[in-house]
Amino acid sequence: AEQDYILIPKVKNHATLTEQRVIDITTAIVCLDYGVRPENIMTKSRESVYPQMRYKIMYLVNKINPGIPYKFLAGYFGKKSHCIIVHAIKKIKGEMEVMVKMKSEMELLEKRVREELAK
Repeated sequence: AEQDYILIPKVKNHATLTEQRVIDITTAIVCLDYGVRPENIMTKSRESVYPQMRYKIMYLVNKINPGIPYKFLAGYFGKKSHCIIVHAIKKIKGEMEVMVKMKSEMELLEKRVREELAK
């Protein structure tokens, strides 16, 4: 018999399937946009593109579903503290205020994620 398996990160605050779907789809769309495999952004690499991608995903997930616990979202990326989410949101918001290209890129990514979630 076929069984469905759900990967649940090792964090105390488990997200609902809907919340997990938001994170998974957002991650997939941002990775597709950069031409990077999702598992690559989960590494501890500080190569400039990976943290920036993680920050964009964190920002978008929070914007699309602000109810997802920061601790869960941080755990998804292998981080221990929710502070990284606060930092990511602040950083992306700040960049969007001064960089027109960043703002339009984030708006386009958000639109694509919302369209995919609506399917």
